[in-house]
Amino acid sequence: MFYFPSEKFSTAQTSMTPPITLQEGRIFVLLVTAQVDGLASVESSPNRSGLPIAYASFVSAPVTIASPGVGLVIQGDASSAERILTPPSY
Repeated sequence: MFYFPSEKFSTAQTSMTPPITLQEGRIFVLLVTAQVDGLASVESSPNRSGLPIAYASFVSAPVTIASPGVGLVIQGDASSAERILTPPSY
């Protein structure tokens, strides 16, 4: 199976909502990269860099977008999903 690049978004914030709509029935793979740059600002000077710099990337499993009205279906280890979805109690 081949995946094609679609969109690239950047933010200096700790979270974001991409301005896209995922089409139902399509399969997506997400690549998320967190980058720390000691000198640059992604908002005022994108694609500029300076030392020190570090990054970490994450690639998701293929995600299929369900039709509206379809409930959450978790496949795999249910105990792992429960740990992820349940907030910790401190």
